[in-house]
Amino acid sequence: MPMNTPARSIWCGRRTALVVAHPGHELLLHGWMEEARPLVFVLTSGPDSCIDTTSEVITRAGARPGGIFGRFSDDAFHQALLLREKDCFHSLTQELADAFLNDSIDIVVADSAEGFDPAHDLCRVLVDAACALASRVRTPLRNFEFPLIGRRMSRATAIRQRLEDDAWDRKKVSIAAYNTPATEIESLRTRMGDDALREESLRLATPWSLRKRRDVWYTQPRDGVIPAVRFSEHVLPLAGSVQRFVGGTLGRAA
Repeated sequence: MPMNTPARSIWCGRRTALVVAHPGHELLLHGWMEEARPLVFVLTSGPDSCIDTTSEVITRAGARPGGIFGRFSDDAFHQALLLREKDCFHSLTQELADAFLNDSIDIVVADSAEGFDPAHDLCRVLVDAACALASRVRTPLRNFEFPLIGRRMSRATAIRQRLEDDAWDRKKVSIAAYNTPATEIESLRTRMGDDALREESLRLATPWSLRKRRDVWYTQPRDGVIPAVRFSEHVLPLAGSVQRFVGGTLGRAA
């Protein structure tokens, strides 16, 4: 049984969405995905046709792709971030909000912002903003997050499950399907071993307070060719712009 009884009652009869920055993140919630069968959005396509593998994985799990599914190459997303293309991220926010409304989504689950990868953090910004937009039109959406690189969820609102038997076997098959293993999967394996992949957790998302976020360097410059990415220089201006966009939008989501 992939999900314990208290958790199952949360998803029963609800329409769910999963939003992730990169292909492979869905593996961290494979059991939940089989239970909730969400509409899945993936911002980037990843290397080596990873997005095609993601499509196969979610289809086998009973989920389905959303309208944003490998929209950007990793390089294109990185470039939009470096150039602070705020209109691009405003458009993504609006598109997600419209999709949540058009598909009558009740619950959204997405990447946590952990200060590790700017795409992860911007994914969280976009989802929070899209949920806020959609909630102006209908009953507020429940907004959940799950850990990628950081430690497992410890807050009281966390929902946990441990995969057993067939559910665990299916998750292993899905993990093995990727030619290029997801960084998050390999990190968890390295730190805690394969058995840690059985554990899945998520919790109610906390509002993103930009003023309380510590500054981080996501990447360092190399040989004067690859520019550094810093929270205060790149992510913070875009996050603030997206929040102002939501504050100034008069219910255009429909």
